[in-house]
Amino acid sequence: RTISGSFNDSTATQVYPGAFCNCSKLTSVIFPSCSSVGMMAFTSCTSLKTASFPKCTKIGSSAFESCSYLSSAYFPELTTISSRAFSGCTRLTSISFPKLSRVSYMGMAGVGASSIYLPKLSYIDMYAFRNCTSLGVLSLPVASYISTYAFENCRMLSKLYLNSTRVCSLT
Repeated sequence: RTISGSFNDSTATQVYPGAFCNCSKLTSVIFPSCSSVGMMAFTSCTSLKTASFPKCTKIGSSAFESCSYLSSAYFPELTTISSRAFSGCTRLTSISFPKLSRVSYMGMAGVGASSIYLPKLSYIDMYAFRNCTSLGVLSLPVASYISTYAFENCRMLSKLYLNSTRVCSLT
């Protein structure tokens, strides 16, 4: 694909599946009015560094998978991360998901953040944070379900903060 540099679309209300897939020269995306990102929309955009979606509530499967240079993701209204949405975003260190309530299968596998605070996250699916090898501190004050292998190979994870008044189901 030939799209390069920054892309800003203030009128789009959704990004269709595969819309920017493999745009290897795309460096930044801003979609102020977008409420959903389709599956594989930005998969393998290997130069993408920043993504800003102030009104987005849902991200489809593999939407940002293998965006290896993505370092900042701003999604203040995001409630659901579908499977593999940020999988392989090894440089993703600045994460703003204050309303996130669900991370699906491998949704954030391999992200590079060392500390993550997700105040509304209640459901964590299998392998959700797999291979987050830099993750040392994870704060999940309302987590009610944590699936098996959710933190597989998170070698640095030394502090997992959960709300002590809630019972957390580990299966």
